[in-house]
Amino acid sequence: MSKLVDVYNNLKRDDPDTIFLFKQGIFIIALSDDAKLLSEKFGFKLSNFNPDIVKCGFPYSSSEKYFNLFNEENLDIKVLDSSIIYNVSQYSLNKDIKKIFDTIRKIDINNLPVSQAYKIIEDLKEVAEKV
Repeated sequence: MSKLVDVYNNLKRDDPDTIFLFKQGIFIIALSDDAKLLSEKFGFKLSNFNPDIVKCGFPYSSSEKYFNLFNEENLDIKVLDSSIIYNVSQYSLNKDIKKIFDTIRKIDINNLPVSQAYKIIEDLKEVAEKV
């Protein structure tokens, strides 16, 4: 069995009611019973992860859309990304923070217009209010 399946099985043993999602490259995937549940509820296509395990998923770029759907259904979902487990709201927040810092890294601070500096501060304030 793969390491990912082992992690999934250990997580489910400790927390069987939570749906665990895994960031794998540019996709977010669910395995086994979690994949089957999401497929039934939201119409995700199932495919084989290995001969014994099914998976389903969606592109990481669409994660906000799906996380909102999961929240509307009051599903207890956690996302595993690089061995860190986030609940859906934390994961979305981290994604927002990363976007802001990626934007800041591209800016030439010596030539930054005041309006752009103000916009960055407003974005950071909005993210901070979610914490």
